[in-house]
Amino acid sequence: MRTPICTTPAARSGTLAEHLLIVPAAHTHLGHLSFQVEMYELFHRTRGGRIGHGLGTPAILFGVLMLLSRAPGPAAPLLTAGLVLGIAAWGAAIDRLAGAVTVVLGAALSAGAAASARALGEGDGVAVALALVLGGCAVQTFSHVFEDVPPPLSGTKGFLPVLAWLARLDVATAIRAGALTVGIFYWLELWAALRILPLQVHHLMMRAGLRPERRRALDARIAQILAEPAADWRQPARGGLQRNFSQP
Repeated sequence: MRTPICTTPAARSGTLAEHLLIVPAAHTHLGHLSFQVEMYELFHRTRGGRIGHGLGTPAILFGVLMLLSRAPGPAAPLLTAGLVLGIAAWGAAIDRLAGAVTVVLGAALSAGAAASARALGEGDGVAVALALVLGGCAVQTFSHVFEDVPPPLSGTKGFLPVLAWLARLDVATAIRAGALTVGIFYWLELWAALRILPLQVHHLMMRAGLRPERRRALDARIAQILAEPAADWRQPARGGLQRNFSQP
């Protein structure tokens, strides 16, 4: 069951950065681990959204790894290992088990990408890799139609169900939302895909019953954000899960 959301019609104008990036700090404050976990959970609360990202993220990473495997000389293994180990190290900082699983997944993606690039040859390999990256970004972007529309895009101070948002949509807002989706949100999904695999693993672990204390703290935090959407939840330094986020 989804947490009830606030649909109070009072508009929250938001800053320019919030209109463009929704939560600007989510794309830059990678060292605030609990904040990153919060934002992933907040913006992927539906099965459709999570499945879309579960398909899109591996596809994007596979395509990127295919492209890296074509780098000349010793650069290919170095770049591939750097990406896989970098994602896994960030995941281990969030949760050691999630980091370990991410290493295994990353190694499997890397081996498959290298083998695919060799089998397809240079021209076809690049075309397939780009198709995977661009297609994966599209899947992730449009999987957000299953999620509530966040402020300030919602035109309210809270998160608004898509159907309710569409019912009040005017031409100017539709054009603005379309331009943001194509020009910014789509490319943010590419940036997100290079780091959110451990967050997806972490989420699945908690749904499987691991880290129950963290799951309870996270559920409470998301409920708090949805109940008080006008609060300063976009800033990682304020509140959040920090007290409940130590490694077991």
